[in-house]
Amino acid sequence: MAVGNLEFIKSASGTSVSSLSVTDCFSDKYDVYEVFIPTDDLSSTVDTRFRLLDSGGSEVTATSYDIATLTLRAGASFAEERLTSQDHFRSLTAGNNTTVGVGILLRIFNPYDSGSYTFSMWQSSFKQETLGYLEGRKSIGVLKQSAQHTGLSFYNGSGTLDSFSVSVYGVK
Repeated sequence: MAVGNLEFIKSASGTSVSSLSVTDCFSDKYDVYEVFIPTDDLSSTVDTRFRLLDSGGSEVTATSYDIATLTLRAGASFAEERLTSQDHFRSLTAGNNTTVGVGILLRIFNPYDSGSYTFSMWQSSFKQETLGYLEGRKSIGVLKQSAQHTGLSFYNGSGTLDSFSVSVYGVK
């Protein structure tokens, strides 16, 4: 868990966009970053995903992402998901296109350290409007690539990012 003060680094936002990147937000100044994504409505969003950006600003699309997610549903059974050799991190939000009241906290560890893997943890909560219940998710992931990463790119399995905003902080 991140401890200490947060220092604002950068933010980005978009409405009805296919993807949203936050470039040049990681540096050698911090080892841990917190990313906040508050939004009220992801009406055409399905399964929000993200990738890291390499030192040249391009998305890392190699099948080197591993993910484990626990989904906690108020109105249905809990679920687990384990994925290896993916080309992205996933499960920030649900695969339901009427998700509202979304709050996401994402932690990134050692993204700028070219001598280690980049690890991440994220958790989210939202209401499944169509299904009528609250849902929370807790995930961990690793990009098994020892390289320098300078930013993040968010996109969806299908649909657009509606009223999507991202704020990146360094943890002192």
